[in-house]
Amino acid sequence: MPHVSRRTFLHTAAAGTATAAWRSLHAQEPPVWKVGGFTKPLQDLSFDETARVATEIGWDGIELALRAGGHVLPTRVDEDLPKLASALRARGQDILVIATDIRAADEALAEQVLGAAARAGIRLYRTGYFRYREGMSIPRQLAEIRAQLKDLAALNAQLGITGLMQNHSGNGYVGSAVWDLHALLENIDPRQIGVHFDIGHATAEAGLSWPTNFALVQERVGAVIVKDFVWTRTPGSGGTPEWCPIGQGMVNPRFFTLLRSSGFRGPLTMQYEYPFENNSVDARVRALKADNAQLRAWLKP
Repeated sequence: MPHVSRRTFLHTAAAGTATAAWRSLHAQEPPVWKVGGFTKPLQDLSFDETARVATEIGWDGIELALRAGGHVLPTRVDEDLPKLASALRARGQDILVIATDIRAADEALAEQVLGAAARAGIRLYRTGYFRYREGMSIPRQLAEIRAQLKDLAALNAQLGITGLMQNHSGNGYVGSAVWDLHALLENIDPRQIGVHFDIGHATAEAGLSWPTNFALVQERVGAVIVKDFVWTRTPGSGGTPEWCPIGQGMVNPRFFTLLRSSGFRGPLTMQYEYPFENNSVDARVRALKADNAQLRAWLKP
């Protein structure tokens, strides 16, 4: 009988905790969505202050930047992640997703970061992004990335955690077209690696056909990112997306009707790419409160 490594075995048989978690994201009951925000605009705050501000904004939890230069640094994950999780729990908040730089199972600190997240009860993380290399066959690059993702999926199964790949917008990003995410993940269990669907980037890339792109990957969506933009005309090069507060741009609230129909029950997190009035905590909180209120209005059946 040929030798089968632990990770290979786990790649074909997902851990029970991951199975249960994924089923809960796509159950048939009416969806009850947790809504939170990405902590990138708040990572200069202490953990206790972050928890206080998240509560004031009205979030159910956060998407935590746990990466180089982030709110929690990977080198301090064992010390700082429990502290932040404890501060949030004291105010009824959860860490809904962690945003990482992780793209491969054998990266330094990858297993340590994901293991710490799993021990903290966090079941979803955003992977680092991939870029296409110019002048090289796209199918060949996808084959290389697919092999890398299979090893990462096996580690995720071992730890009982799900990685999520975000669709970006802009030339050169793997996943900007969405079909390439589908091709990459077609033979990978979505309980191990799924999609962090970004409706802002999807609208910027697909224009009128974003519903088709969502339909292509909807069964793999483990979390949703919401942000908004307007097109600014750039003579000679078409247009450029300019990020703006939610509800003031191109994102169609019909997306949430489709999301509800899909049976998705995972978390939704808001990202903030537009400039704040100023950098004071009060100004940031006002802007984040307004976005939270608009998104929750869209989510009402």
